[in-house]
Amino acid sequence: MKSQDYIIEKLKETSQKFPKLKFTYFADQDLKTNYIKTEPEKDFLENQSYMDYETAFIMDFIDKFPYEEITFISNNNVVDLPKKVLEISEGLFIPAQNSTSDKNQVVDYDSVLA
Repeated sequence: MKSQDYIIEKLKETSQKFPKLKFTYFADQDLKTNYIKTEPEKDFLENQSYMDYETAFIMDFIDKFPYEEITFISNNNVVDLPKKVLEISEGLFIPAQNSTSDKNQVVDYDSVLA
C-alpha cells in the first residue's frame, strides 16, 4: 500500500469517528512529506480521545513508512503547504482538482470516492 492510500483510508476512518472535524490533506511526493490540517482547532484540542487517536495514527504511519514524514497542523501553523490532495468534512470526500502539470498530486480518485 502506498502512503497516500494509507492516509486517505485512515482519514476516512478518522472522519467517521470524529464527524465534527474537517481534514485537509496536502502532499509533496518529491520530499515525501504529508500534511493533514485539522479544523476547527478548538474541537480537537479539547478532545483527548481525538488526540490519542491522532498520536496512534502518526506512530502507525511512521512504522509503515519510515522514510516519509507526516505532520498534523492547524490554522495557526505557518507552513508553506504543498498541493492539496483532498478534503474530508462531515463524511464528504472532496478530491482536489486533477492537474496533469502537478507532479506532486498523485491520487487514485476511485479509492477516495469508494
